[in-house]
Amino acid sequence: MKIVEVKHPLVKHKLGLMRENDISTKRFRELASEVGSLLTYEATADLETEKSHHRRLERPGGNRPDQR
Repeated sequence: MKIVEVKHPLVKHKLGLMRENDISTKRFRELASEVGSLLTYEATADLETEKSHHRRLERPGGNRPDQR
């Protein structure tokens, strides 16, 4: 398994806050969620992307929102 050290300053800061002795459970969970979001960004930053083809959705009556 590959181990990656994340050097993101916000991750380091939030982990430091999570290590405080008097942190509430609620605050710990909030910080854990924020760290998870930052780590998700770091983990997916180098993934290749592909162009997607979007089409406009039609309303139930058959008209697109821009055709009034």
